[in-house]
Amino acid sequence: NIATDRLKATKAAEVIDFFPDKHISPKDLPLFDRFSQFAYVAANEAIEDSNLQQNEIRSAAVILGTCLGAEHTYEDSYNCLYTEGKSKVHPLTAPKGMPSAAVSQVSMQFGITGPVFAVCSACSSAAHAIIQAHTMIQSGLVDVAIAGGSEAPLSLVLIKSFEGLRALSNDTCRPFS
Repeated sequence: NIATDRLKATKAAEVIDFFPDKHISPKDLPLFDRFSQFAYVAANEAIEDSNLQQNEIRSAAVILGTCLGAEHTYEDSYNCLYTEGKSKVHPLTAPKGMPSAAVSQVSMQFGITGPVFAVCSACSSAAHAIIQAHTMIQSGLVDVAIAGGSEAPLSLVLIKSFEGLRALSNDTCRPFS
């Protein structure tokens, strides 16, 4: 939760009542930034809904988009270094924080060995990932693809950055404005 007293824009489409430990093992959970948690849960639901066989899933492509990736991981690391004055960050900050972290976690959790990559093209990332997956299926490169996008952008630094761009509304959430 972000204290809104420092923000001009105080409305957001926040995901509440999400409990990642209901979906991800305690052993693996520390490796997942919030955006990777969302990606994994969505991929799991898509796989369950698909009725695909295990061999079809293992050979699938996984293409996921994100604009920023692991905002929470980096914000925690900045706090660790600059606020708490520590000399180190968590040793898994880099792999947990990369824009490819979510797609990597999805492929590892499901044992997927097909093409796996992230698409980072700002607000178009998820749409580009879906288009890329469609193109790969259409061209015969793969028979199955898991595609979409994930973001967890509610951090003080990020919201202040978008306020600086004057890209946020003060009175309501307008995602396509």
